[in-house]
Amino acid sequence: MKKNKEIINPLAVLLSAIILFSVIITSHASGYYVHDPMDNPKAAADIIVDPNAVYGYSPNPDSKRLGVFAQYDWSDEAFVEEMKHEREEYHESIKELYQIKDNMESEGKTVEEIARAVSTRRNEIRMEAYKDDPEGLEQLKQSNLATFGNENGGTPEFFYEKYGSWETVIEKAFSTNAGADAILGLYDKYYHTYIIEKTGNNDENADPDNDPASTPAATLNKTKVSLKAGKTVNLKVANGTVKTWTSFDKKIAKVSNGKVTALKKGSAKITALLKTGTKLTCKITVTTSPKLSKTSVAVKKGKTVKIRITGKAAGVNNVYTNTETAKFLSKKTAETLTVKGRKKGSTTLKIKVNGVTLKLKVKVK
Repeated sequence: MKKNKEIINPLAVLLSAIILFSVIITSHASGYYVHDPMDNPKAAADIIVDPNAVYGYSPNPDSKRLGVFAQYDWSDEAFVEEMKHEREEYHESIKELYQIKDNMESEGKTVEEIARAVSTRRNEIRMEAYKDDPEGLEQLKQSNLATFGNENGGTPEFFYEKYGSWETVIEKAFSTNAGADAILGLYDKYYHTYIIEKTGNNDENADPDNDPASTPAATLNKTKVSLKAGKTVNLKVANGTVKTWTSFDKKIAKVSNGKVTALKKGSAKITALLKTGTKLTCKITVTTSPKLSKTSVAVKKGKTVKIRITGKAAGVNNVYTNTETAKFLSKKTAETLTVKGRKKGSTTLKIKVNGVTLKLKVKVK
C-alpha cells in the first residue's frame, strides 16, 4: 500500500498541474476581453496565446506585420504599459484623418484625392509615433518592408490595386491593427474600429429574433449602375429602413432619398446607412459629361443664336460668365441656350453645367 501511495501521489500532482495550467491559459488569454481576438481572422494571424504575456497574447513570430516585435518581452509590465501608452497616442492621432476627410469633402475634392491624402497621412502618423524610439522605428520599417515592400508603408497605388476602389482605400485608412491592440490590452476599447470578415453568426449572446437565418437580409435593388450625365436612377432598400443616403463623390453623382443623379464622367459609391447600422452600397459609373451642341458660333451684333446642352441634370442650375462682346440670355435651368451678340469681335463665353465648366467661342459680326 505504501508503494502504491507513492506512485499515485505524483500522478495526482501532475494531473492537477496540467488542469491548473489549462485554466490559467484560458482565463489569462481569452478571459481578458469581452470580444475574443482569436475570433478576428486578421488578429489571429498576427498574435499567439501567451499565458506569460501581460494581456495574454504576444506577437506571432511568423506574422509579417507583428513578427518583428516577437523578440520583446511581453511579460514585462513596465514595457507593455509604455507601449500601450504609445499605442493610445497613435489611436488619438488617427482622429486627424477624419478631419482631413471632412475638410476635403467640403472643398469638393474627389474620392481619389481624399483617399491619397488620408492614406499618405496614415503612414506618416505611424512613423511619427516612433519619433523617440529609433529601435522601434527600425522594427516598423522592417514590418512595412515585409508587408508592403516599402519601409514607409503601403502607397495609395498599392492599396488601390489591392482593393479595387478609392472608397475602400479610404475605409481601410481608418482601420487599425487589431493584433497590436490585443497584445496591449486595447482590443475591446477599439473593437468598433476593426473590419472583421465573418462567415456566420458567432455571437453566443445574439438575439435569436435577429438571426440572419430567420430574418431576411436588407438589400439594395441595384449594386452597380451605369448612367449618362443628366440621367437618374432610383435606389430602394428591401427589408430595412434607411437613415441616411450618402454619395462619396458628389461631383460625379448626387443622391437624395435614394434618387441618384449623374453629373459628370467618373465613378462614385452611393451608401445607404440603415437604422440598424448596416451599410449597403451601389457603384455608380457615369459614362459621359455634359457638353454643348456646338463649341463655336457666329452671330450678328444685336441678334441671337441658340445652342443645346446635352447631359444637364435637373435641379442643378447653370452658372453663366458673360463678356462685353456677347452674353447668354437664358434661365439658370435652361437646356437650350440663347446667345446674343453685343458688339463686333471675338470672345469666349463660359457656362458651368453640373459643376463642369464648358466654353463657347463666339464671333460677333
